[in-house]
Amino acid sequence: MGKDLIIVESPAKIKTIRNILGKKYDIRATIGHIKDIPTNSLGVDVENDFRMSFSTIKGKYNVIKEIKAAAQKADHIHLATDPDREGEAISWHVSQLVPSAKPVDRITFNAITRSEIEAALKNPTQISQDRVNSQFARRIIDRLIGYILSPEASRHLSEKFSVGRVQSPAVALVVEREREIRAFEPKPYWLIKATYKKNKSKFVAGLKQGRVTNEKEAEKIAKTIEGAKEHKVIKVEKKETKKNPPPPFITSTFQRAAFKAYRMGSKRAMRIAQDLYEGREVSGKHVALITYMRTDSPRISKEGLAAAKEQVISQFGQQYYKSRNFKSKSGAQDAHEAIRPAHPDITPDLAKKSLDSAHFKIYSLIYKRWLASQMQPAKYDQVKAVIEADGELLEAVGSTLIFEGFLKAYGKNLNEEETEADDVNNEKKLPELSEEDILELLSLSNEKKMTQPPPRYNNGSLVEKLEKLQIGRPSTYASIVDLIQYREYVEESIDKKREFKPTKKGEQIYDYLKEHRPIVVDYEFTAKMERELDEVEAGKKSYLQVINEEFEKIKDAYEMYKKGGGFAMSRKPTARQLQFATRLSEATKKEIPDEILQDSKKLSNWIDEIKDGSELPVLPPSEKQLKYAESLARDTGMELTDELRNDSKKISEFIDQARKILDRKISANKRIFKINFMNEDGIEHEFEVTEIVDIIDDPEKKAIGLRFDVRRTKWIPRSQIERYTDQALTLKNKWAAENVYGSATRKKTWKKTIKKKTAKK
Repeated sequence: MGKDLIIVESPAKIKTIRNILGKKYDIRATIGHIKDIPTNSLGVDVENDFRMSFSTIKGKYNVIKEIKAAAQKADHIHLATDPDREGEAISWHVSQLVPSAKPVDRITFNAITRSEIEAALKNPTQISQDRVNSQFARRIIDRLIGYILSPEASRHLSEKFSVGRVQSPAVALVVEREREIRAFEPKPYWLIKATYKKNKSKFVAGLKQGRVTNEKEAEKIAKTIEGAKEHKVIKVEKKETKKNPPPPFITSTFQRAAFKAYRMGSKRAMRIAQDLYEGREVSGKHVALITYMRTDSPRISKEGLAAAKEQVISQFGQQYYKSRNFKSKSGAQDAHEAIRPAHPDITPDLAKKSLDSAHFKIYSLIYKRWLASQMQPAKYDQVKAVIEADGELLEAVGSTLIFEGFLKAYGKNLNEEETEADDVNNEKKLPELSEEDILELLSLSNEKKMTQPPPRYNNGSLVEKLEKLQIGRPSTYASIVDLIQYREYVEESIDKKREFKPTKKGEQIYDYLKEHRPIVVDYEFTAKMERELDEVEAGKKSYLQVINEEFEKIKDAYEMYKKGGGFAMSRKPTARQLQFATRLSEATKKEIPDEILQDSKKLSNWIDEIKDGSELPVLPPSEKQLKYAESLARDTGMELTDELRNDSKKISEFIDQARKILDRKISANKRIFKINFMNEDGIEHEFEVTEIVDIIDDPEKKAIGLRFDVRRTKWIPRSQIERYTDQALTLKNKWAAENVYGSATRKKTWKKTIKKKTAKK
């Protein structure tokens, strides 16, 4: 009797789920999508109901083989990929692989906890074809726009350009804001402020009418105030004000808050959140720490509400608790609850010793926001006093916190919606003032200022704008922001503000699209499509209807695309591609047609057809593979037999085994290593504690390498390094820590990155 099989997306979830369910289930991971439209062709048959061609994604052949083998042995198969459209599509592809006679169901859980997983297993469903169709529709439309309009733009602009349904509007936002800034004409205005004294207390009052736009008028008012015989308080208003807590995080507000609080980019924040969702080691136990992080609903489940009540009362007392329910905005999918801790009893203080600095910051941020959402408002005593000086009126405002409420948990400076002008958030105490009080004028200022243009977008504000315009979805915000930088359409400043500016290339593609393909940079176009995809998922609209409607808008471009052969010149196959095709041909006894030997795309399609048509036969290893195996054999002392030398699969297994042995040898030399950075005041701060094997310092290289294991070396440009020793490396600023060390750099010369840090303190 076989085990039931559970199929998830990420291998990181396997350990977390196994800790909950034990060994009675076989758990396998797809490691993301396993099949997709081929990258070397349009892959959509426009004349045949937009039927997609699917091929195995590079590197997923063995994954598919393992899933098939596990499915053959299993009694029951549970498809447990992520609870969103992409996850549903992955489950659909997996369902096409398993034996038709096997019982298959779909299970989803919003958090990797015992209660959620057991409830999912007790209440299985089937794959939602409507949700799959919604994903297919998005994939088809994005492919048609990208593959038809990109070569058209590239041909027109005589350089390679990429056009995307959500990428292009994001570029448009940055370009249009920059041009708004350039066109802005600053205008002068004057601010008049008086410093008063009552008894021993000083305070400032501003002109009640606010700014003055005429210099002579400002001078006249200032002289009147300065020459007034008395400065009398004529009105005092006292009232209690309240500030309610923000709702728990949804994806967009989480990304904004992570950027505001820690200047952490969307991509890095979401990667850390993914780690916390999949599970981390805490106090010797592998547990999931947060619920699913791709959501646009601030709703909290009953379980989450009950846990919040318990934690607020136990941590702060009954007087701080207040039950709150938050509703989703119009257009939100509301499929998943807000982001919250999966195990609320694991407080940030308990988790701190087990998490590195970045993971602790994100977990603490999510935990505090969730807790604060179920707390009393902060209360302030607010005082407004109006002062008369020879007919001119000034106003002083004071605010004193009298009850912390939710600020007790969340603090005063973490809400991404707060501004510096928020009086409630900036306490200003006034002396005790009463009507008829006569004040002493200490000084008067009449300061000239200039109006400022709108600010440039940064990571947080761009995500906020995309959400407001309904461009993209929670799962895509981070990738949109990352992609427009990777394509070199937008660049981020390296100062503290981290603002986005369009590049010359970004402005070129914007101008071209605005003139020739305005639909792509029409914000309503992509927002409308998102709403239509929601209707497909809800079963209210046919996905073919949506595709046909959107295709009509670029049909003329498709006709030109066909006539121009895709606007792409056929490329010759690479030596590596030819070598693999030759080996495949020899092993399968199938000849390569002469007409495709000069066309990379056609040869690639032939390879995919042979690979997908049957089980791959025994292939001899490539020359590169053989040389690598020989070097590993020398390093480990393992024997490389003739049998291995003639079988690429067996030599791959040999390489994996040799790597593990070499890894163990190298691991013995690992040491704790600190990554630090200098702040603006010249003080050194800790960024991360990790483990390294060695430091590679070659004087001829412009970078220093941190070697983590056999396969992973992170290269840091010397220009970003302040200093280093055997125990620590200090970077010049926080930006370098986050963007050069902490995440993949977007410059083409720095493509290698450490995708996942497993270092512990």
